[in-house]
Amino acid sequence: MKFAASFPVVLVGAAAVVVQPQISHALSAAEVAKIARNVTVRVDSQAPGSGVIIKQDGDTYTVLTAAHVVGSEDTYEVITPDRARHSVANTTIQRLPNVDLALIQFSSSQSYKVAELGNTQRISAGMPCFVAGFPGKTAAINEVVYNFTAGQITANAERPLKDGYGLVYSNATLPGMSGGAVLDNQGQLIGIHGRADTTPQAQNPNLNPDIYVKTGFNLGIPIDTFLQQADDANLELGFATPPPKPAAPASVDQALAEAGQALGRGESSKAVSKFNQALGSDRKAVALHGRGLAHYQRGDYKEALADLNHAIAIDPYNALFFNSRGSVHLAQALKPNRNLQSGASRAERDFSEALKLNPQDSNAYNNRGLANFYLGARTQAIDDYNQALRLDPGLAKAYKNRGFTRWLEQDIRGALLDLKQAITIDPTYAPAYQTRGRLQFQQGEIAEALANYDQALKFKPKDASTLIYRGIVRYENSEGPAALQDWQAAIKADPKESAGAHLLIGASLLSQGRESEALQKLKTARELERTWTNKGFLSQVLGQRLLQDTTALLDHPKAQALLKSP
Repeated sequence: MKFAASFPVVLVGAAAVVVQPQISHALSAAEVAKIARNVTVRVDSQAPGSGVIIKQDGDTYTVLTAAHVVGSEDTYEVITPDRARHSVANTTIQRLPNVDLALIQFSSSQSYKVAELGNTQRISAGMPCFVAGFPGKTAAINEVVYNFTAGQITANAERPLKDGYGLVYSNATLPGMSGGAVLDNQGQLIGIHGRADTTPQAQNPNLNPDIYVKTGFNLGIPIDTFLQQADDANLELGFATPPPKPAAPASVDQALAEAGQALGRGESSKAVSKFNQALGSDRKAVALHGRGLAHYQRGDYKEALADLNHAIAIDPYNALFFNSRGSVHLAQALKPNRNLQSGASRAERDFSEALKLNPQDSNAYNNRGLANFYLGARTQAIDDYNQALRLDPGLAKAYKNRGFTRWLEQDIRGALLDLKQAITIDPTYAPAYQTRGRLQFQQGEIAEALANYDQALKFKPKDASTLIYRGIVRYENSEGPAALQDWQAAIKADPKESAGAHLLIGASLLSQGRESEALQKLKTARELERTWTNKGFLSQVLGQRLLQDTTALLDHPKAQALLKSP
């Protein structure tokens, strides 16, 4: 049976009934939070997520979640609001075609609340929305704790995007909240949360992996898309199926939604094109911010800063804009042969302004910690990382950054604990493995260092920095040919970031008596980045054997004139 989409649908037992429209009033955030807590469940497995109870049929409950939450052959359990555990038979999992949604079932004689479905077609940009779910465990929070965040709709696409996504919102979310509820201010379910909004640092070599950049584009799948897909799949759920949306020309909402998804996938050129379509609208500042991040993604810092400056001029009270501009300033300062102090100082001012506007922004604290670190203010940096982790105990980057700072402050035990926790939170976080490998090498733990570099390269196989550092360990471990292979691979993977590889190959060549080739490698290293020709830096990262060979190259009479050149 089909119902008019303008009427909300409520389930009683296995039957769906229509509730006549009544005058509705917005609920308070606390009232919506209570509703959300009663219908949101935890989906527990090796990679836990969240879900929403949407149907009861006797003792059988149906939960709607994101398909990637139940994407493996794991054993799953649903943990209901009363903390009871209910097993889920894998045979009952139904993954909907063409969308990142799945249905799972559990049985219980207990009575649980069922979500009331809303109407996504009535949702527009600027409306308040709420996201509920269960972030994963962290060092500070050793149990999974229900999380509820407020925000607003940024865009509601007329046409579903890839995997069915179409709702875009500004709410803060954490890993583990995928599959959780997206609710309107009536407490009605308008979507299923699925994707967070950070830029894909692991995919883009132009982005510094330690800087945490929020795009402002969280993504969820509209409940209308679920209803339509369930109907197309002939699932007998007893729900109303909304009529398809009428064909509509591309709108600002559609453009922003598609731009946000392209940005999340690292498709910066496509994102720029889509953001351009929204520049003539009342959301020009949002579009400029997004376009600025797309320019940043592809390493065009000048264009990125121009867009972010313009966005801030339009909306000088948006903390996200200042955090993004600070991130660009810092990333630009970290490029070879840039003025690090000047850029880090500009970044620190932007992050501080972001924190004035939003003192609860864990990302800005993490980023200001980085800026303070590069300004030489390590104590302030650690304080900032502490604040970031107080606000967001699941922020792996802050653990990694604090661990590195503690290492330099000779707190080896604290550093190792932080790096371990970063990896526990995100087992694919390559920079944490790399940093731990560097620390272990300095501690003389060769095998452990190599194992960590191998893990880092497993998740980021073309990272030039990790290849250089693994080559250093191999050289010290009398694995000369393997070290050269790593350094050559680093040059191939990222020619602009391979100064260290050129220098170290040059040191190896000189030890073989190949003077001319060695000096040419030194020249190339010098042109790319002068840090690697600094003896103080080299004494911190090289082993005794390689430091001796590299010093011989740097002290070579013909190298002196080269090194003194401007």
